[in-house]
Amino acid sequence: MTESIKPLDLGLLRCLDALVAESHVSRAADKLGMGQPAMSRVLGRLRELFGDPLLIRGATGMIPSPRAVELAVIARRILADVDLVLGESIHFEPALCTSTFRIIATDYTHATFLPLLTRSVREEAPSATLSIKHPVHPKALVLALEEGDIELAIGHLEEPPPSLRSVPLFVDRIVCLIRGGHPYLDGGRSVEDFVALPHILVTPAGFGHFQSNIDHVLAETGLKRNVGMLSQHFMAAPYIVQSTDMVVLMPRRLAQHYLEGTDLAMIDPPLPVPSYRIFMYWHERSHRDPGVKWLRELARRCALAMPPP
Repeated sequence: MTESIKPLDLGLLRCLDALVAESHVSRAADKLGMGQPAMSRVLGRLRELFGDPLLIRGATGMIPSPRAVELAVIARRILADVDLVLGESIHFEPALCTSTFRIIATDYTHATFLPLLTRSVREEAPSATLSIKHPVHPKALVLALEEGDIELAIGHLEEPPPSLRSVPLFVDRIVCLIRGGHPYLDGGRSVEDFVALPHILVTPAGFGHFQSNIDHVLAETGLKRNVGMLSQHFMAAPYIVQSTDMVVLMPRRLAQHYLEGTDLAMIDPPLPVPSYRIFMYWHERSHRDPGVKWLRELARRCALAMPPP
């Protein structure tokens, strides 16, 4: 370690991590609960210590220099080790927490589970913040957990890597939404007639298990659905179903939201479909973090309190 680096402390490392992650002084300051002027002074000190501009103005804003990216990787590793050592000894008080907890979740989870979790967080830690992010490609999701960009992911990964920990949260039944008066409702409702209907195939980004599980069951019987539309979101599908002859398979808890005030009907698929299982995932780096540990336990309690599907 050179003389110029010796004064570097953990606070500066956290600032460096935030500055590189956000590529924006004000957003980095907000992330750590600092004022923008203070973060600007920290950036100046970091530039002096490392002899590098770290953030460079580009065509669309600030971008991290190659040296900054390299340093941020090292900083995150150091911070993760420190958090791992201190995590067991730090007493966490939810009522005093001002942290931001970042979660990746699908729109299904937004509608069915996050209201419960948010209410519980507000009751126990009123000054904490939940930052909910949209799902991304599975590899990017795992990387976000590994690098500490998010604390939790809620959904279903088909093959989670060994670096992730997980617990099951809840299950849901799969039903079919179809518009009232659809010709299929007057027929014999055979499996062959069902798969011939134009289906909206919903594959949540980052969590492809939902549809692959359904189509695996069909494939075993030699059947394949007639896919009329692909979507990464559940929320828009019922509105399309209401005005067309298309149908959509979705978890029952979410489908129920769309029945009141519409002419949609909810029916069971004419074949056995496995339940939709939702898990909570986190990385080993945050396993002993007292705040994340509290949030995981709170999520488990909320899941247990959910009524059966």
